[in-house]
Amino acid sequence: MENILIINDETMGKALKAWRIERNLKQETLAEKMQILGFNWINQTVYKVEKGIREISANEMQALVFVLCIEPTDFMKPVWSERNV
Repeated sequence: MENILIINDETMGKALKAWRIERNLKQETLAEKMQILGFNWINQTVYKVEKGIREISANEMQALVFVLCIEPTDFMKPVWSERNV
């Protein structure tokens, strides 16, 4: 049986969290960088996105790609924890 990756708010949030941690950024720092780019983000915004509670707009995704120095498709790759490897 083939594994299928479902892209939804939760998987996008997990990917954001993984990339944020990979870049050694605190939620507060990511929110500040998003504010510099004109987005009304606070720590709680980052938390809600990472938990899949809040959606990411296309403009926000472009900004996150810029801030995290990643490709848009990096949000669509599976995020594996050490337990899943």
